[in-house]
Amino acid sequence: MQEEMIRREKERKRESQEGIGVSKLGDLIKHQKHHLAPVLKPLKRKSFEERFIELSKFKAKNGHCNPPSTPGSEYKSLGKWCSNLRCYHSQIQEGKSPRGSLTQHQIGRLEIMGFEWVRNISKFDSRLAELAEYKKKYGHCNPPVDHTGIKHKTLHHWCIQVQYSYKQMQAGKIPKRPLSLDQVRKLQMLGFNLERKDRKAV
Repeated sequence: MQEEMIRREKERKRESQEGIGVSKLGDLIKHQKHHLAPVLKPLKRKSFEERFIELSKFKAKNGHCNPPSTPGSEYKSLGKWCSNLRCYHSQIQEGKSPRGSLTQHQIGRLEIMGFEWVRNISKFDSRLAELAEYKKKYGHCNPPVDHTGIKHKTLHHWCIQVQYSYKQMQAGKIPKRPLSLDQVRKLQMLGFNLERKDRKAV
């Protein structure tokens, strides 16, 4: 009888201790939750009005509504937004539900600004626009490739290829990527040196 009482007393103490342990664990979890670092909120997507103002400023500076979306461009985000708008507009024209928001009022405002829904721009013109942007920022048309990365690597190689094509044409040969007289004129007007001798084609 006495042994039974001792056994029960031990069980009661053990259960009491386990209860305290669970309670302490619960308090610890609450404490940790309270002191956890705040969860980072996702970046807020810019509104149509904010982007519209950005595009207005771009046009005032550059004379058109076609910001480049090439890597390294300061207008990459704006250029991507314009591409999305063209995609949404195309879907609306096809009678489909656009993946993003684009109202008729917004379409009207963009068209008044001179926004083009269909861009027929060649790779040359795209690179030329990128080179013009580079010149505005750095004051010359010689984008380098340095040890810091590949920010201007593609544009650098394009410039080399253009110079190599021009050199072949001057020698009476037909290059793999010939230049038209209009393209040569555009490059010269930009101040691009077509006859640099320190570059080799890749």
